[in-house]
Amino acid sequence: MAIIDFYWDVGSTNTYFAQHLIRPIAERHAELVMRPFQWP
Repeated sequence: MAIIDFYWDVGSTNTYFAQHLIRPIAERHAELVMRPFQWP
């Protein structure tokens, strides 16, 4: 099984849509690991 590392930005609208689009794919084909993006 593949692993998808999903780094998300808390205030991003694009993150919201990506999260909802990637979840059904991950449920069928991979494990979804969600991590908040942190600036160095």
